Amino acid sequence: MEKLKKDEFVRLRINKVEKKRLDNLVGLTCRKRSDLFRDAMYHYIKDQYPECLE
Repeated sequence: MEKLKKDEFVRLRINKVEKKRLDNLVGLTCRKRSDLFRDAMYHYIKDQYPECLE
């Protein structure tokens, strides 16, 4: 399987409530914040715009 190089960065603005929720998820799952955002973005696109993944 080809390993994809991650060379782009995205900066997101989140408020204190969202940051606390994210920190709680990081603590519960032991995953990195970037992995959680990437996974959430994938599922959002898959649900809302499936034609983009074809």
